[in-house]
Amino acid sequence: MRGCEVKSTLALMGLFLGLAAALCGCDDGRVSPGTDGGPSSGADAGAGGGDAGSTVDAGPAGFASRDRVVVTWAAGGVPPGANRYLAPPSDSFEAFVEAQGLTLESGPEWPSDPDGVRVLLWVMPYANEAEPALPSAADVERVTAYLSGGGRLVVVGDRGFSAIDGYSGFQSQDGVDALLEQLGVGVRLAEESLPDQLPCGAPSHPLAVASLSQPAGESLEVIEPATWLSCSGAAYQAHSGGEVIVVGDSQTFFTGSNDDFSSKVLTVPPS
Repeated sequence: MRGCEVKSTLALMGLFLGLAAALCGCDDGRVSPGTDGGPSSGADAGAGGGDAGSTVDAGPAGFASRDRVVVTWAAGGVPPGANRYLAPPSDSFEAFVEAQGLTLESGPEWPSDPDGVRVLLWVMPYANEAEPALPSAADVERVTAYLSGGGRLVVVGDRGFSAIDGYSGFQSQDGVDALLEQLGVGVRLAEESLPDQLPCGAPSHPLAVASLSQPAGESLEVIEPATWLSCSGAAYQAHSGGEVIVVGDSQTFFTGSNDDFSSKVLTVPPS
């Protein structure tokens, strides 16, 4: 009887040790680090992979691969060279654009193939007194489509002024502000005393500059979610997957006096 009891006890101990070893191995598989030092849990690995994927392109897609800069005066805008006070010739700007490894195109219509356009400068839309003074549904549609593709739209505005050579600053100002309002962009050219205006201070956005040289610049009004890029002279807002920049003087890019800002607009990728 004593021998049987010993054998039974040993058998039970062996069974206990086997179960303990099996349980220990299972626990090790769940909590021990993998061979690369990372977690071996499926949930943790999935989270790590998601984080890595989300940082591949934090801003609008394809900025670096786009090499076209377009200047347009669609919807009654002012063509560069039409008047030296409104929009000087763009020759020096073209040379500057090409120095950045980009190409400059210009024309009176919205580009028919905007997908490859990195920066689209729209010069004083709605200023031409012979054309409609307010944005059309097609204008809003074109802008939204360009932005949703990751484009950077620069609305080149100016202060209100009586008509010069058939171009009215007041008409352009009203048209641009109506467009920005329809888009939900928190920037205005005209002094409308918008509620909750943002003080300028020291803009910290990657596209910001300390100052702009603007002979007759308009003092913008800015509210959230827009932000200042230069006190009184330029503002920014991310919109629909792209970006909208509004400047308050039509000579901002065409006189060669704001090369630091021009360079940032042309080359600094979305943040």
